[in-house]
Amino acid sequence: MSLAPDIYGWLGAASGVTALIGSGAAMRCGSAGTIPQDSAKPYVTWQVISGLPENYLDEAPDIDNFRVQINCWALDPADVDALALAVRSALEPHGHQITVVDDSQDETTKLYRYATDWSFWPAR
Repeated sequence: MSLAPDIYGWLGAASGVTALIGSGAAMRCGSAGTIPQDSAKPYVTWQVISGLPENYLDEAPDIDNFRVQINCWALDPADVDALALAVRSALEPHGHQITVVDDSQDETTKLYRYATDWSFWPAR
């Protein structure tokens, strides 16, 4: 059992996302480093940037805060924008987008990337 937010589950339950990256075992979505570069495009990766418990003075915390970077990857800018909008719609009921980290083309892979940081507060 992971304490981290259920990014995979939330994205997998969103038809707008799965229409773009597949569903079930074929869904092109995973934590950073788990999607092979030769995979079909577009796809989504994420990484936990930080996590810490909410601290209370009189009892143990019952909630944690995670900051997660979500990366959308595609072959062209229109596809990466469409995926980023679908991902945003899927995640907004569960957390808050904090910032856009990157919106550019990777020099090595030539893939377009739209990266955002999110804050999630899952209960324990």
